[in-house]
Amino acid sequence: MQRLQLQKFLCAVGALAALGLGTAHADTPPPKVSVFPFHDGDRVVFLGDSITEQKLYTSYLETYLLTRFPTWTLSFRNAGWGGDTSYLRQRGLPPPQALQRDVIALKPTVVTIDFSMNDASYGSFQQDKYDLHIAGQNQIVQQLKAAGIRPIMLTSSAVEKNEQGDDLVGYNQTLEQFAAGDAAVAAKAGIPFADQFHPFVDAINRLRSISPGLRLSGDSVHPGNAGHLMMADSILTGLNAPALISSATLSARRGSVVSTVGASITNVVAIKTGGLSFQRRDRALVFPIEPAARPILQLVPVADNLNQYMLQIIDLAPGVYTVSANGVTISRFSAAQLAAGVNLGYFDSPLSAPGMEILKHVYNKGNLYFNRWRNVQLANPAPADQQAKIAVLDRQIADEERQINSLRHPAVFQFLVTPFAEPAAMPSPAAAVPAAQPVAAH
Repeated sequence: MQRLQLQKFLCAVGALAALGLGTAHADTPPPKVSVFPFHDGDRVVFLGDSITEQKLYTSYLETYLLTRFPTWTLSFRNAGWGGDTSYLRQRGLPPPQALQRDVIALKPTVVTIDFSMNDASYGSFQQDKYDLHIAGQNQIVQQLKAAGIRPIMLTSSAVEKNEQGDDLVGYNQTLEQFAAGDAAVAAKAGIPFADQFHPFVDAINRLRSISPGLRLSGDSVHPGNAGHLMMADSILTGLNAPALISSATLSARRGSVVSTVGASITNVVAIKTGGLSFQRRDRALVFPIEPAARPILQLVPVADNLNQYMLQIIDLAPGVYTVSANGVTISRFSAAQLAAGVNLGYFDSPLSAPGMEILKHVYNKGNLYFNRWRNVQLANPAPADQQAKIAVLDRQIADEERQINSLRHPAVFQFLVTPFAEPAAMPSPAAAVPAAQPVAAH
C-alpha cells in the first residue's frame, strides 16, 4: 500500500509542471538522497508549526545524530510555532524578517522545513491556499540559501481522522497535493527531501487493519510519542541515515572474535558450560526508544531502520541462551538465532541507558530554549530585566549541552552469554513486541 501511494505521489510531482499548479515546477521527482545531509560542525534549526513545537520528532532527530556521531560537534534549536504556515503568519513580522529573527540569527548551517498542516486550511484543495504555501516554501528556501544555509524539505505528517476506513481520504487528500508541491520545490532547488506523509498514512491504515478502533495520534493532528518516533524514522530513512551502529561476530567454540564493524571486542572467554563472556566498546551509542514511543514498533521496524546493534555468535551448542550486559538480562535467544545474528538495539537495556540520559537532557534544553525565545526574548512588552533573564537561560542551556556532550562517549559493556537453565521454544525478537493495543500517547 505504501509503495503504491508513493509511486502515485512521485508521478504527481512530475505532473505539477504540466498542470501549472502554483509556482512549483519539476520535470522529475526530487532525487533520492544518496548522501546523508548532516555533517560534523552542523548547527541545526528545526522550522515548522505546532507539530515541530511539540519538540518530539525533533528531539528524536537530535538524539539520533548525537548518539550515532559522538565525535561530531553539533548544536540544535527548535523554531516551531503553533498555528504557523510556510508564510510565517504567526510570527508578527513580514516573512523575511521573521525568518531572519527566528532562524537565520541563530547562524545555522542546516534548517529542516516542515509546513503544510495549517497551510491547507483543513478542508478540500484550494488553489489560492496552495499557491500561498508554495510561494512561502520557495521564499524560505531562497532566503536560507542566500544566507549560506542548507535547507532540507520535509512533507507534513498526515491527519488521523476519527472515522473508520482508509485514512487517505478527506483532508489527507489535500495534504498529499501539498506534499507533491513540497517535493517539487525541493527538486527545483536541488535540496534534500524526505516524505513522512505516506509512511504516516500507511502506518495508520495498517493499525486499523489490526483493529478499526486503534489510533496512533495524540489527537487527529498532533501525534503522540509513538507517532513522532515514526516521523523521525521516516525522515531519517528518507535522508539515507545509517542504520548500523556496530556489529560483532564471535565463535563460541574457539572463544575468539571472527569479525567486527564499528566495535572493539576484548577479553573473550569461552565458558565451560557453554557460552562466552567478553567486553565490547562501540564507535557509537544506541539510539534510545523511550517507553512512550515503543508501541510504534508494532508497526514500524525502527530498530532495523535506525538502530542496528548486531551480535552474532556461531558454534554454540543447540539450546537457548541468556544475553546480558553489565549484569542485566537483555533477552534470551536460541543458538540458531544467535548464529544468524540478533539486533540488540531493539531492547530497552543497559546499552540504551546512555542514550536515554542524553534524550532527557535534550528535552530539558529544548524547553529552556523555548522559554528563552518565546517567553523572554519575544515578550511584549519586554521585561525590564530581559537581558538578565536571557543570560541566566543561556547559562542553563549551555549547561544542558555540556551534560549532553559528557554522555556521548561510548562505554565498555561487559557481555555474558550463558545457557538458559530451562530451554523452551523462543520467539523471534520481533515477537517480543506487545500484542496489538491502542498506541496513542497523550
